[in-house]
Amino acid sequence: MGVMSENSVEVSPTGSSSPPVREKNGEGPLEDVAAYIEKEITSSWQRKTALETRSFALVTMNLGVATLYFALQGQLGLSPAQIKAGPQTALLISLISSCISILTAAAGALPLNYPAPALEAFDDLFQAAKSNEAGLKEEILEARIFQLKKSTQSNSLKAAFIVIAFSAFAIAATALIIAILWAAGL
Repeated sequence: MGVMSENSVEVSPTGSSSPPVREKNGEGPLEDVAAYIEKEITSSWQRKTALETRSFALVTMNLGVATLYFALQGQLGLSPAQIKAGPQTALLISLISSCISILTAAAGALPLNYPAPALEAFDDLFQAAKSNEAGLKEEILEARIFQLKKSTQSNSLKAAFIVIAFSAFAIAATALIIAILWAAGL
Protein backbone atom coordinates (compact mmCIF):
# COMPACT_ATOMS: atom_id res chain seq x y z
CA MET A 1 0.00 0.00 0.00
CA GLY A 2 1.46 3.38 -0.98
CA VAL A 3 1.45 6.58 1.01
CA MET A 4 -1.71 8.59 0.46
CA SER A 5 -1.99 12.33 0.41
CA GLU A 6 -4.85 14.15 2.07
CA ASN A 7 -6.74 14.47 -1.22
CA SER A 8 -6.11 11.01 -2.63
CA VAL A 9 -8.82 8.45 -3.16
CA GLU A 10 -8.39 4.70 -3.32
CA VAL A 11 -10.03 3.01 -6.29
CA SER A 12 -10.95 -0.63 -5.99
CA PRO A 13 -10.64 -3.10 -8.90
CA THR A 14 -14.40 -2.75 -9.45
CA GLY A 15 -14.05 0.99 -9.95
CA SER A 16 -15.67 2.18 -6.71
CA SER A 17 -13.74 4.66 -4.62
CA SER A 18 -13.24 4.92 -0.89
CA PRO A 19 -12.13 7.83 1.24
CA PRO A 20 -8.48 8.13 2.29
CA VAL A 21 -7.32 5.90 5.11
CA ARG A 22 -6.14 8.85 7.20
CA GLU A 23 -8.34 11.70 8.28
CA LYS A 24 -7.11 15.30 8.48
CA ASN A 25 -6.37 15.08 12.19
CA GLY A 26 -2.63 15.52 11.99
CA GLU A 27 -1.80 11.83 11.97
CA GLY A 28 0.88 10.73 9.59
CA PRO A 29 3.12 7.81 8.74
CA LEU A 30 4.86 7.94 12.13
CA GLU A 31 1.59 7.41 13.96
CA ASP A 32 0.66 4.59 11.57
CA VAL A 33 3.96 2.85 12.29
CA ALA A 34 3.53 3.45 16.04
CA ALA A 35 0.05 1.91 15.97
CA TYR A 36 1.36 -1.09 14.04
CA ILE A 37 4.26 -1.58 16.47
CA GLU A 38 1.87 -1.39 19.44
CA LYS A 39 -0.31 -4.11 17.92
CA GLU A 40 2.75 -6.28 17.29
CA ILE A 41 3.98 -5.80 20.86
CA THR A 42 0.55 -6.80 22.16
CA SER A 43 0.63 -9.90 19.93
CA SER A 44 4.14 -10.67 21.14
CA TRP A 45 3.00 -10.64 24.77
CA GLN A 46 0.06 -12.88 23.87
CA ARG A 47 2.45 -15.31 22.15
CA LYS A 48 4.67 -15.23 25.26
CA THR A 49 1.72 -16.21 27.44
CA ALA A 50 0.66 -18.98 25.04
CA LEU A 51 4.20 -20.38 24.88
CA GLU A 52 4.52 -20.41 28.65
CA THR A 53 1.15 -22.14 28.97
CA ARG A 54 2.35 -24.84 26.57
CA SER A 55 5.52 -25.24 28.62
CA PHE A 56 3.56 -25.88 31.79
CA ALA A 57 1.32 -28.35 29.94
CA LEU A 58 4.40 -30.25 28.79
CA VAL A 59 5.73 -30.50 32.32
CA THR A 60 2.35 -31.85 33.43
CA MET A 61 2.27 -34.40 30.60
CA ASN A 62 5.76 -35.60 31.50
CA LEU A 63 4.74 -35.99 35.11
CA GLY A 64 1.80 -38.05 33.87
CA VAL A 65 4.16 -40.36 31.97
CA ALA A 66 6.35 -40.72 35.07
CA THR A 67 3.29 -41.47 37.21
CA LEU A 68 2.16 -44.06 34.67
CA TYR A 69 5.58 -45.67 34.75
CA PHE A 70 5.60 -45.94 38.55
CA ALA A 71 2.05 -47.28 38.60
CA LEU A 72 2.90 -49.89 35.98
CA GLN A 73 6.17 -50.72 37.68
CA GLY A 74 4.28 -52.20 40.61
CA GLN A 75 1.55 -53.81 38.51
CA LEU A 76 3.63 -55.31 35.70
CA GLY A 77 7.01 -55.64 37.37
CA LEU A 78 8.64 -53.05 35.14
CA SER A 79 11.44 -52.41 37.57
CA PRO A 80 14.70 -52.18 35.62
CA ALA A 81 16.17 -54.91 37.86
CA GLN A 82 13.36 -57.33 36.94
CA ILE A 83 13.31 -57.01 33.16
CA LYS A 84 15.58 -57.93 30.25
CA ALA A 85 18.16 -55.60 28.71
CA GLY A 86 16.00 -54.54 25.74
CA PRO A 87 13.11 -53.15 27.78
CA GLN A 88 15.62 -51.67 30.23
CA THR A 89 17.17 -49.71 27.37
CA ALA A 90 13.74 -48.51 26.26
CA LEU A 91 12.97 -47.44 29.85
CA LEU A 92 16.29 -45.61 30.06
CA ILE A 93 15.56 -43.80 26.78
CA SER A 94 12.11 -42.90 28.11
CA LEU A 95 13.57 -41.57 31.35
CA ILE A 96 16.27 -39.50 29.64
CA SER A 97 13.82 -38.13 27.06
CA SER A 98 11.35 -37.24 29.77
CA CYS A 99 14.07 -35.39 31.71
CA ILE A 100 15.09 -33.50 28.57
CA SER A 101 11.47 -32.64 27.91
CA ILE A 102 10.89 -31.37 31.44
CA LEU A 103 14.09 -29.29 31.44
CA THR A 104 13.43 -27.70 28.05
CA ALA A 105 9.76 -27.08 28.88
CA ALA A 106 10.84 -25.41 32.13
CA ALA A 107 13.37 -23.33 30.17
CA GLY A 108 10.54 -22.28 27.84
CA ALA A 109 8.54 -21.09 30.84
CA LEU A 110 11.35 -18.99 32.30
CA PRO A 111 11.04 -15.23 32.00
CA LEU A 112 13.44 -14.10 29.32
CA ASN A 113 14.59 -10.72 28.14
CA TYR A 114 11.36 -8.79 27.69
CA PRO A 115 12.67 -5.27 28.07
CA ALA A 116 10.76 -2.61 29.91
CA PRO A 117 11.91 0.96 30.24
CA ALA A 118 13.67 1.91 33.42
CA LEU A 119 11.59 4.07 35.74
CA GLU A 120 14.03 6.94 35.20
CA ALA A 121 13.18 6.88 31.50
CA PHE A 122 9.60 7.83 32.33
CA ASP A 123 10.84 10.93 34.13
CA ASP A 124 12.93 11.88 31.10
CA LEU A 125 9.98 11.30 28.76
CA PHE A 126 7.70 13.36 30.97
CA GLN A 127 10.18 16.24 31.05
CA ALA A 128 10.61 16.05 27.27
CA ALA A 129 6.84 16.04 26.78
CA LYS A 130 6.41 19.04 29.08
CA SER A 131 9.01 21.02 27.14
CA ASN A 132 7.46 19.91 23.83
CA GLU A 133 10.83 18.55 22.73
CA ALA A 134 11.20 17.74 19.04
CA GLY A 135 11.75 14.09 18.20
CA LEU A 136 9.93 12.74 21.25
CA LYS A 137 7.58 10.59 19.17
CA GLU A 138 10.51 9.15 17.24
CA GLU A 139 12.39 8.37 20.47
CA ILE A 140 9.39 6.57 21.92
CA LEU A 141 8.88 4.67 18.67
CA GLU A 142 12.54 3.59 18.63
CA ALA A 143 12.20 2.28 22.18
CA ARG A 144 9.04 0.35 21.27
CA ILE A 145 10.72 -1.13 18.18
CA PHE A 146 13.61 -2.26 20.40
CA GLN A 147 11.10 -3.87 22.76
CA LEU A 148 9.43 -5.64 19.85
CA LYS A 149 12.76 -6.97 18.56
CA LYS A 150 13.75 -8.31 21.98
CA SER A 151 10.36 -9.87 22.69
CA THR A 152 10.32 -11.53 19.26
CA GLN A 153 13.80 -12.97 19.90
CA SER A 154 12.70 -14.22 23.33
CA ASN A 155 9.54 -15.78 21.88
CA SER A 156 11.59 -17.53 19.19
CA LEU A 157 13.84 -19.01 21.86
CA LYS A 158 10.82 -20.11 23.93
CA ALA A 159 9.30 -21.71 20.82
CA ALA A 160 12.53 -23.62 20.13
CA PHE A 161 12.55 -24.93 23.71
CA ILE A 162 8.95 -26.06 23.32
CA VAL A 163 9.65 -27.87 20.03
CA ILE A 164 12.51 -29.73 21.71
CA ALA A 165 10.31 -30.48 24.73
CA PHE A 166 7.45 -31.83 22.57
CA SER A 167 9.88 -33.97 20.56
CA ALA A 168 11.52 -35.35 23.69
CA PHE A 169 8.09 -36.04 25.20
CA ALA A 170 7.05 -37.97 22.10
CA ILE A 171 10.23 -40.04 22.33
CA ALA A 172 9.68 -40.63 26.07
CA ALA A 173 6.09 -41.76 25.63
CA THR A 174 6.95 -43.98 22.66
CA ALA A 175 9.91 -45.56 24.48
CA LEU A 176 7.74 -46.24 27.53
CA ILE A 177 5.09 -47.94 25.40
CA ILE A 178 7.77 -50.01 23.66
CA ALA A 179 9.26 -51.00 27.03
CA ILE A 180 5.86 -52.04 28.38
CA LEU A 181 5.02 -54.09 25.29
CA TRP A 182 8.48 -55.63 25.16
CA ALA A 183 8.45 -56.52 28.87
CA ALA A 184 4.97 -58.01 28.51
CA GLY A 185 6.27 -60.18 25.63
CA LEU A 186 4.06 -58.67 22.96
